[in-house]
Amino acid sequence: MFKIEANQREGYVELVCRGPASLASFTNLIDRIRDGDFGDETVQTYLIDLRPIAGTIASLERFELGDYIGRSVPHLKIAAISKKETHSKLGENVAVNRGANILATDDEREARSWLLAEK
Repeated sequence: MFKIEANQREGYVELVCRGPASLASFTNLIDRIRDGDFGDETVQTYLIDLRPIAGTIASLERFELGDYIGRSVPHLKIAAISKKETHSKLGENVAVNRGANILATDDEREARSWLLAEK
């Protein structure tokens, strides 16, 4: 599982993840967000920094993760930042198609701007 550093920011919680990439680590992260491990029930907005993690997951796992996000946390607004070399929109597209409010990007400025923009 990921080691996660949580920081309360103005308007959102920032989560910095470290460790090896695996579908289990990602779904555990989503479960912990859903269960309120990083804030109380009023926290609805998260910035997830995945750049420190090692490796990536396969395309099928990205699809499964997107489906899981769409089913698990459709009520939350989440921006995820990954390294340029591991970045993919597959999981985001699947999650959004299932009702999630998520952005996957390799640009930190874009993530923060999108996260703090009005819905």
